[in-house]
Amino acid sequence: MIPPAAPRVLVVDDDTLVQKLIQEFARSQSLAVVAAGSAEQAYSILEHERPLVAFVDVNLPGMQGDALCRDIRLSDATWDLPVVAMTGCERQETMRRCFVAGADDYLLKPLDQREVVERLRAVSESAGALPPRAPVSRRVLVVTPKKMFGLTVARLLRAAGYQADLAQDCPGAQAAVAASDSAINLVLLDLDTGKEDLRVLLGLVRERNPHVPLVTVAGRPDLQDFAPDLADPPPFDTATELEHVVRQIHRLLLRPGLGLERRTKSRVPFHSVVRFRIFGESEWLAGYGYDLSETGIFVRTLVPLPVNKPVEVSFKLNEEDETLSAKGLVIWSNAVHRRSVITYPFGMGIAFAEFPVAEWAAVREFVLARSRK
Repeated sequence: MIPPAAPRVLVVDDDTLVQKLIQEFARSQSLAVVAAGSAEQAYSILEHERPLVAFVDVNLPGMQGDALCRDIRLSDATWDLPVVAMTGCERQETMRRCFVAGADDYLLKPLDQREVVERLRAVSESAGALPPRAPVSRRVLVVTPKKMFGLTVARLLRAAGYQADLAQDCPGAQAAVAASDSAINLVLLDLDTGKEDLRVLLGLVRERNPHVPLVTVAGRPDLQDFAPDLADPPPFDTATELEHVVRQIHRLLLRPGLGLERRTKSRVPFHSVVRFRIFGESEWLAGYGYDLSETGIFVRTLVPLPVNKPVEVSFKLNEEDETLSAKGLVIWSNAVHRRSVITYPFGMGIAFAEFPVAEWAAVREFVLARSRK
């Protein structure tokens, strides 16, 4: 029997069978379930309680699941709530929608008990843990017209102990600079904001801090006509590289003078089911590709494998393609816990160690083609 004070799991799905199924899985972990049949019902629940995790069906009546996920990320009360999207669809575009909206993981229906229980166990074990905080307070100016991206980055920075000023355009950023006597320690600049006022803005910031570091982002970094000051290294992609952005900011603010970190191989957006397992074991697990390069893949999942584990992975570059298989090594792993600028996002980076030549060539051609789009 589940005690009345047991932690609760939010399930948002109009299929009562799915609600009951997750309820059974949750009961095995001494967790309770609160169910909603629509996004509107989920909003009502979230106004009164904070669940451990939300399992959200993509195809809801009325508002869709990815829109609900986006609203969860934009809310001050729930922005760091782990969200697992659920659907019977393996279409890459559906996965992309969910992850761009802020989902942390993605489960295919019919649900597999082991995969659900692993995620429930992960969020339960992390409950109550506090995110690490930066030992110093620095001021970051975030300039982007993208509300979702800007709010997410600003919250991550504030949760880590930084001061974050958010502006949607250059005039707003100039007003933020002029309204405070403290210097800007770093500028995160979205090149999609519009470049006509960028030099004026940078000049104003540099009057107070001549050596202020810049981190740039863009929706289409490969097509940007960069100003000379912003040409090296290339900007991060706002749709797929949030984790690299916030790590770069943290690195520059805590260890000033190191300069910008260069990425050795270009990454491209990649959304597909990725099967993985520890090398030599029989049980395959499921995660979801987020970005891909010639040398490795980033897999989104709430239950990543530990660092230095040798792994096997399999995935499709396109839905109609044959499955590719490779051996690799987990080079970084971030299991679910409270979000911060240091810990976001959840998942693991896998470096390819052994790849059949023909299959590696297909990956390289895929990356090059995506880079040119």
